[in-house]
Amino acid sequence: MTNKSALTILILVPVILLSGCCINRETFFLPGEVKEYVHFKTGSFWIYQDQNGLIDTFGVTDSRLGIVKEGRESCDEVEYLSIDYISSWTGKKYYSSGSGATLEPTNCLGNTIPWISAGLTYYSQEYLQDTLLLNDYTFYAVYICEFPEPDYANSYNLPFRYYLAKNVGIIQKEYADGSVFPVVDYHVQH
Repeated sequence: MTNKSALTILILVPVILLSGCCINRETFFLPGEVKEYVHFKTGSFWIYQDQNGLIDTFGVTDSRLGIVKEGRESCDEVEYLSIDYISSWTGKKYYSSGSGATLEPTNCLGNTIPWISAGLTYYSQEYLQDTLLLNDYTFYAVYICEFPEPDYANSYNLPFRYYLAKNVGIIQKEYADGSVFPVVDYHVQH
């Protein structure tokens, strides 16, 4: 092999190898604050009871957090959260955060509230309460998220207002018919 052939091979091999690689790749992460309110491990559960004694339970049956490629044509990667859960009211469901690149911070916790239908996550009114006392539990850094049209949420049997506590999850659900379901027991798997 001549020096010219060796030089040609030396130049072509990296070019060929790098031709399928992305040079300007970006990774979009879910905001840490969002994960503190909605990312819970398998085995976590919550029990809610309304003023009439009705009970609703919720349990995480599978939870996955990872990085995936955003699409076939894209080089970008996104952090992805998916949760399989079962509720005594709604049965077995699946939630996915979608792309970290498309989170809208003006929606409640970046429009990533799980435990409700993906098409109805437009809980846009939010505010933060320092502490909230419910059933002898004191919760801190509580987000209160409201759906602007309570009757619309009610038509899908969804709460129009959620209270979410940092590192605890949903601690209270309120429905348009006046039903209020505070958490009476919970376990967050670590």
